[in-house]
Amino acid sequence: MSTILGDKIKKLRKGKNLTLEGLAKKANISKSYLWELENNDAKKPSAEILAQIAEHLDVTTDFLLEKDDREPTEIDSDNSFFRNYKNLESSQKAQLRDIMNVLKQAGNKND
Repeated sequence: MSTILGDKIKKLRKGKNLTLEGLAKKANISKSYLWELENNDAKKPSAEILAQIAEHLDVTTDFLLEKDDREPTEIDSDNSFFRNYKNLESSQKAQLRDIMNVLKQAGNKND
């Protein structure tokens, strides 16, 4: 019997075209444990595991744990983006800022 948490993880994983194995590797958990989370009333994952899963699905842990089944909001996506940004190397952050500036300038030209 699946749970709300399991259903959300599965829906988000499939929406990102991730396999069980792909998400499990990214989240540093076993494929079988992820399958259990998605399909059975498995023991609740630790906060650390839940955070890893949420990070790779670009949502917050709050979104995964809420009973509300609405799609992640733009705020959820932004929060996930900034969590990932914080973990980048300085050179990667600089590259991303450059890309954002180019996009901003291109947007200004279209106005």
